[in-house]
Amino acid sequence: MGIATITTITHTMDTAMIRTDETGTDETGTHRLPATSASLLVCRGCCCGTNKHPDVDHDAQVETLRVAVAEHPRTRLYTTDCLGPCERSNVVVVRSGRTKRWFGGLLGVHSTEALAEWASEGAVGDVPAELEPFEFTPEAHG
Repeated sequence: MGIATITTITHTMDTAMIRTDETGTDETGTHRLPATSASLLVCRGCCCGTNKHPDVDHDAQVETLRVAVAEHPRTRLYTTDCLGPCERSNVVVVRSGRTKRWFGGLLGVHSTEALAEWASEGAVGDVPAELEPFEFTPEAHG
């Protein structure tokens, strides 16, 4: 299932808009995307961020991530419509470079804070041990 809607929550940009291809290369052949660029896609579709989990403060979860992302100039935070693996809500996809890491069941303050700390560092390197139990590989939908 593809991403239907993306709403930017936090977006900082320190350079003018430069058009690049999918590899981050501009028309002059210069690579423009930094290796430490990261995006967090926070699902807020049919199950994630809804009353399916009434004990979770979904707004506080997004605010915690927003504050963390603001600490790293090359990290972005987006909310998105349904990402698909609803049985694992709340779902967050972390894209860093060409790597996508999927996390599900992020319902507690501890897991959100672990993700926030990693995001504040650019979400590069190994997944923190606290997040390993939440990482999964989504099934292909065809």
